Amino acid sequence: MKRILLFTMMAVATMAATAQEATVNVDTIRLENAFTEEQKSTLTKLTVTGTMSAEDYRFIREDNLVNMEVLNLRDATIDSIPRKAFYNWKSKNPDKGVLIVLPKEISHIGDSAFANRNMMLAFEVTGNFPTQGNHILAVDASDSYLLANWLVAPDNTVLRTINDDGGYKHICSLDSTVLYKSDEIYEHHATIPEGVKIIAAHAYEDMMVVSIIMPESLDYIGDYAFNTLKSISVPTCCVSYDEPYMICMAKTPPRLGYKALNFQNQFEYYPLFVPDESLDLYRNNKEWSEAFTTFYGSVIYPVSEFNESNFRDIDEVAMKNTIVSYNGSNINIQSPDAERVVIYTTDGKKVGKAKFTDSAATIGVSKQQATYIYVVTYRNGGSLTGKLFVK
Repeated sequence: MKRILLFTMMAVATMAATAQEATVNVDTIRLENAFTEEQKSTLTKLTVTGTMSAEDYRFIREDNLVNMEVLNLRDATIDSIPRKAFYNWKSKNPDKGVLIVLPKEISHIGDSAFANRNMMLAFEVTGNFPTQGNHILAVDASDSYLLANWLVAPDNTVLRTINDDGGYKHICSLDSTVLYKSDEIYEHHATIPEGVKIIAAHAYEDMMVVSIIMPESLDYIGDYAFNTLKSISVPTCCVSYDEPYMICMAKTPPRLGYKALNFQNQFEYYPLFVPDESLDLYRNNKEWSEAFTTFYGSVIYPVSEFNESNFRDIDEVAMKNTIVSYNGSNINIQSPDAERVVIYTTDGKKVGKAKFTDSAATIGVSKQQATYIYVVTYRNGGSLTGKLFVK
């Protein structure tokens, strides 16, 4: 997230100092006819007014403006950004990032409208927060997803930004009762502000989130709000992360929209902690119970049993006491401190999982020459990820 924030600040600074800027009314000329070849290579800020056509969207997503850092649609006549409008935006610059100033009158962003795999995007919301289609930043549930940053324009009169105690930003309605978006939460937990009653549809869809604390005031979680939440527990090499968890302090289980909590298949273990007096309410609530029942059974616990230190990274002693080996057909893991292990292929497919018995676990693998990723989870909640090449 720091990288994205830095990119946004750099983009603004560039505009002020050296940017080549242009404003085009697409009601009078299409974008493909508006620039010389030299302008296409030097333009860094484009402001669009009028109503964009399919040809205009294609001109942008084919990256004809190779150095564009800001696409300002603030005064464009756009009520809805079409499905896949900027789909697979093919950046010719591998370090490119674009700040998109959304139209003041926008009401909806269509399915996969900004789905791409090689460019960072930041969005500035100038009016009401638009409703969202499915996977606006990813092709589908299985697709890779690039981090995006959401900002509230300084003169926006209907939205506000609230910072929690961990430094994460949450975009909310002016009265703070509706939460629309949060930062990518990939370090420690984020706390949704007290007073929030509704988590909007698609609010966290496809996002990378470690842990979330939801307030007592919460009453409703919208359609797809946590749909296919992404796990960061399978990085490319040997590093440990905090284990994910969710706390909901609402005494009555919040009502759930369609597939609001459809994410457990993205995580090996994602427990929920709730008020002690409400434990049976959550466990007996069909939707909440199904969302938090995994390979390990129910993972809904009373909040009195929660200890944040149990979800911190493991220490060096536990790492040194973990031995991973291969015997020709099985990957064997030994550790006096471990609880479970999952093995993945390098493209993220799960090979197998096992619990530790007598400080040992074994998972069979089929390929005799391959690289596997193992994720060992310890009793204190920390995890260790590493690579093993078998031959």
